[in-house]
Amino acid sequence: MRKTVFVDMIPDLSEVMAPTHEKYRSKRNLALAEMVTQDGSSWTERSCPACRSATPVRRFSQAIIPFGKCASCGTIFARKLPSQAMLDGRRLADQPDHDKDEEVGAHAARSIQFTSLTNWMRLTAARHSRTIGKVLDYRFSTNAAGWPFAARASGVANKWYFSSVRSPEDQGALEQLARELQEFLPDTVTIFSELDRFSDPSALLQLIKENTKSGAWIFIAAACADGLEYELLGADSPSFIPLDRLNLFSLSGLTDLAVDIGYDVIEVATPGRLDAVILQQYYNLLHDETTPFWPKFFRDADKDTLQNFQIFLQRSLRSGVLRLVMRHP
Repeated sequence: MRKTVFVDMIPDLSEVMAPTHEKYRSKRNLALAEMVTQDGSSWTERSCPACRSATPVRRFSQAIIPFGKCASCGTIFARKLPSQAMLDGRRLADQPDHDKDEEVGAHAARSIQFTSLTNWMRLTAARHSRTIGKVLDYRFSTNAAGWPFAARASGVANKWYFSSVRSPEDQGALEQLARELQEFLPDTVTIFSELDRFSDPSALLQLIKENTKSGAWIFIAAACADGLEYELLGADSPSFIPLDRLNLFSLSGLTDLAVDIGYDVIEVATPGRLDAVILQQYYNLLHDETTPFWPKFFRDADKDTLQNFQIFLQRSLRSGVLRLVMRHP
């Protein structure tokens, strides 16, 4: 297994906390509160989605619904959840309005993200002397309207199929995916941000393995519980939106889960670009002195210092974004 380092430029602070991000965050938190109080909804307790450890879970957050941090593998997760159909229904209802002028900046940030993802796929394929072939993208386009155009325009794949969240009345999420995999027969499957939101990640990865051919590659991008942002800020992290972070895998947790299911893990990385600027903005605004070293470090840091620190987080696998490439043997 290769550990890969991605070095990228530090973004402007405006990328981190755009007004649209705050509106979306508030909307999703309101949606979760409404789901909790909805009559007739059924919520199921669950153990760690990565290692299923019986080890006592440390409390991560008690806001709206309880989140815990697995004492065994370090994965952060919602300890009780409704059905996937209920989650999908609310997600469709909470889709942002992509036509607003104020989202121009958000689209620019998305464009950078799309380029990073397609470059990652292209470089990974080149390193291993293989082609990407046909790609089934799982649900990323549901919350990233520009992704299909950017993916096709990149030229990284021969053909794309974009699976999206559909009305819960249409078909179960896993049944829908099984049918799409069987019909499209992809060489590569991409799962960008979806493991964070899915109620049963193990079942999702198992189904993909059962319905793809030997040699198929799976590219995963997700939030990472090992990131310094979550270590320092916990549930106060600006990146923590409970409905979009139902699962925050640690690198070891996700890697072990993939191996347990039967995948070969090819590469892991934490190529996040935002950790340092998020932390600087947090300490500048809130003046938290609980741990004096970090507030002073980030308040005094210039752009070069932040750049070097972000590279350090990437190299030490401590950024808040993880990427993992695995292969169906």
